[in-house]
Amino acid sequence: MDIQAIADSVGFEQTGECSTSLVKVNKQVREMCGSGRCPTFDTNWACPPACGDLDYYQERIDSYRTCFLVQTVGQLEDSFDIEGIEEYAKLHAERMKAFARKVRDEDPSVMVLGTGTCTNCAECTYPNAPCRFPDEQMTSMEGAGIWVSDLCSKADVPYNHGPNTIAYTSCIMMN
Repeated sequence: MDIQAIADSVGFEQTGECSTSLVKVNKQVREMCGSGRCPTFDTNWACPPACGDLDYYQERIDSYRTCFLVQTVGQLEDSFDIEGIEEYAKLHAERMKAFARKVRDEDPSVMVLGTGTCTNCAECTYPNAPCRFPDEQMTSMEGAGIWVSDLCSKADVPYNHGPNTIAYTSCIMMN
């Protein structure tokens, strides 16, 4: 599979990769999810605590060889450009859905980790019914306990692209 060609075809501005041996889940990252910082904690199948514990994620990550990062990078009018931030978040989510679909078509065994909560459904069935699309679900990197800035550094991908920019980062674990 030519993962770079797939990422390019979807339109990501930045990509990078590293060995999964460098990817370690972090309890402190997961604790931020439930500390009141994230409004989707305990409201979605792809978010903690429903998405699985950290041991589950570390075991899955360790079963792969490569972590491939993708980023949508956007230029904002200023640091308070909420509309721009939301526009780039939506663009990244659309790109990730297309990217994940193309990659999973070639290798269904990959693990896809997104940005923020899963957005496949307008309203999640959690906790009253099973996930409608478990094979398309995307837990966030943070929900899996991954410190995004640290992983960007390991994959030689800038985390911060300078003043008045926004970057949304996701990844795929693969063999």
